[in-house]
Amino acid sequence: MARLPSGFTVMWHRDPTQLVDLPSIRASIRAFLADDDAPVVPFSDWVEQLVLVIDEITSDALRHGAVPVHLRLRNDSDHRRPRLARRGA
Repeated sequence: MARLPSGFTVMWHRDPTQLVDLPSIRASIRAFLADDDAPVVPFSDWVEQLVLVIDEITSDALRHGAVPVHLRLRNDSDHRRPRLARRGA
């Protein structure tokens, strides 16, 4: 996996290997974003939109790409940025 640029930190990560991992990933993202210690308090529509995007991209990667799929939610001190990478990427 590529190194993060200077100033970025990984705040959440999962490495799903099969489609049955998706429900726990969705729950984990929701729980992470609902945490009182999360750096940003997002509004609920944003959370559901992010969950949907990550779920769709992960589902496609698991069906059509190499496993494991690497999911990372990282920040650069001002923003959260989802990242999805195939094995070997």
